[in-house]
Amino acid sequence: MDGWVFHHVARANVYGNDLGRLLRIAGFLPTWLMGAAALVLYDRGRMPPAPFGAWHRGLMLAVAPILGGIVGEVLKLLLRRERPSLHDGAYVFRGFLDNPWSTRDLGLPSSHTIVAFSGAAMASYLFPRTAPVWLLWAAGCAVSRVLAQAHFTSDVVLAAVAGAFVARTLVVALARRNRFQPAG
Repeated sequence: MDGWVFHHVARANVYGNDLGRLLRIAGFLPTWLMGAAALVLYDRGRMPPAPFGAWHRGLMLAVAPILGGIVGEVLKLLLRRERPSLHDGAYVFRGFLDNPWSTRDLGLPSSHTIVAFSGAAMASYLFPRTAPVWLLWAAGCAVSRVLAQAHFTSDVVLAAVAGAFVARTLVVALARRNRFQPAG
């Protein structure tokens, strides 16, 4: 399916308009860091104070996409599949001795998508009623990466699952320590 999608579902100028750029920045780590900073400032001014302190939810919103990005880079180094646009939609895997510590031109998983889904999943855990907005934004980021022919569909699917897993793992770990409380 990856090859067919690469050849038949593409939009060369997907980032040439505001909507395309909006979708892509869901996978841009500083976007989530700005949101986390805003959340810290919001929680800092709450009366009564936010559970577990003003920094707690903001840190969670920052840490999830940071960890997602790290997991994505490690997976790229392990899986080593190159971007589809480099080989006209064919699967090509880079050897482990060829630039062993570089993720340049590796596409599996999509870094933008894993960051987007890590952040969106964490925002969804923190604010459950807002989940459809966050997850739709992350899905839009994934679709934009496929439309731009920067990734195969399987690159973004793996990244979405891994990103959600990263956020869920963080929530479970914090819940075990009684350090997670979603918004009411």
